[in-house]
Amino acid sequence: MPRRKPLAQKEVIATALRRPDNVEEETLGFGKYLLEKKWVLLLAVGGALLLSWAYVKLLAKPRYEATTYLYVINHQDALVDLSDLEIGSYLKNDYQIIFQMWEVNQAVIDQLSLPYTQEEMLRRLKVTNLYNTRVLSITFQSESSREAAEVANAYAEVGSSFIAQTMKTTAPTILSRAQTPKSPVYPRQASFIGGCVFLVSSAVLWLLYVFYLYDDKIKTLEDFRGLMRGTPQAVIPAGDDFYAGGGRK
Repeated sequence: MPRRKPLAQKEVIATALRRPDNVEEETLGFGKYLLEKKWVLLLAVGGALLLSWAYVKLLAKPRYEATTYLYVINHQDALVDLSDLEIGSYLKNDYQIIFQMWEVNQAVIDQLSLPYTQEEMLRRLKVTNLYNTRVLSITFQSESSREAAEVANAYAEVGSSFIAQTMKTTAPTILSRAQTPKSPVYPRQASFIGGCVFLVSSAVLWLLYVFYLYDDKIKTLEDFRGLMRGTPQAVIPAGDDFYAGGGRK
């Protein structure tokens, strides 16, 4: 009878290293691998917690925001008609530009003796029209909670006075004055630390999964059965004395 041609060495190796196609076996295998490497994930999460907490408490400079609200309307007496309301709707867009003028910014700087330039004031200032109403919000951001409230209120006062004098119209009404904020807008401790832990743990999980995919070593009988889809016919134990003595004689 003709002999069967033995498999080449490369074909044997390729057969032994072939991954199973069963998704469930692959998932279970990664779960087992993840349990073996859980200390890597724990160290990464612990490091992310420690570093993010240290950044929030020791390095990050908190920033606070305070907001004053103006009500825009155009009337010369106590009676307000529909035309006044319509004009007020148009004026709110004009008033947003007023707060960008150098005269208003410089007046606020001089009033409070602030150490900022006009460009810095504009970067910290935000004037918006709320939900297409006649209400303008004046928000100022600062590293000091007290300064944020003082500057926001000063902008409302100076802006209202400037509008009344230059535009010859009724000054906007201050609906609500800014109060000193109690908590910063940046960094928010819980969300910042939680985001850092989530990003680090996700990155570590992906790295572990990549290492798992490229780890083709057969370590246990279960690995052999999963890779070869069969049961080994024999197991040859090899102790330390086998390798230390250069093999059995």
